[in-house]
Amino acid sequence: MQNEYRDTPDVRDPKQPKTVLIVHPSKSLADTLFSFFRALPISAARATTEEEAMYLFGLLRPDLVIVGMPEEWLRLIESFRSAQPSPEIIVLVDSDDLAEKARGMGFENVVLSDESPEALADTVQLFLGNASTTIAAPTEVTVLVVDDEGEIVDMIARYLIGSGYKVVTAQSGKTALEILRRDPSISIVLVDLIMPDMGGLETLRELKSSNKHVGVILMSAFADREIVRQAFKLGAFDFLLKPIEMNQLESSIGACVARMTTRKESWWKWFTASG
Repeated sequence: MQNEYRDTPDVRDPKQPKTVLIVHPSKSLADTLFSFFRALPISAARATTEEEAMYLFGLLRPDLVIVGMPEEWLRLIESFRSAQPSPEIIVLVDSDDLAEKARGMGFENVVLSDESPEALADTVQLFLGNASTTIAAPTEVTVLVVDDEGEIVDMIARYLIGSGYKVVTAQSGKTALEILRRDPSISIVLVDLIMPDMGGLETLRELKSSNKHVGVILMSAFADREIVRQAFKLGAFDFLLKPIEMNQLESSIGACVARMTTRKESWWKWFTASG
């Protein structure tokens, strides 16, 4: 059998390395993922047929299964989910229809195979956690707050400064772009969706064009599904509804910083380059 793996006990031991099973009909994709995980302190195995997948799943009892979703494998995927203890499952699909079907089945981690490798890498990071990553403290993070309503800017700025963040403010998209060009220390930008002259989506597009690594979080008093979809397509990290819940805002900023830190790690660069 082509797979390599370490023996795992019948009952999961937290001291044992995490185990990943890769199940996909594409041998090249399965091999790439397998090579990636073998470079980490993680047990890995791969399968390209349903029979092989069932055998390895029963043998390894994996913590994570990354599985393709051809129509004929729906029953196989359901069997993974119904196992006890149940593993984390990342479903790879090759069409929007299958993505909707997977989400309709209750799978939260669904990645389109024709998306950029970053989408899968971000999902894998949720499984890996941040044990090997040192996340920047708030005092090392500069946040640019952009809103044409001065009271909202002041309120958010006061809260973030009180939480230890460095804060810069602007009341228009154009001013925000000028500040970002002058200050390379800015890593997070909070942008209101509705502003005169340059709206949030246009500001988001220009921000990402100027600095693709900056994390952008949009804020709005309303949420239109199409606008939210456009925001994420343009590279927004999050979309928060006003009135802003400060705890939610701080959690979103923390998650954005964590993702940005992860993207500097050697494993993430290798994974996205190989995807």
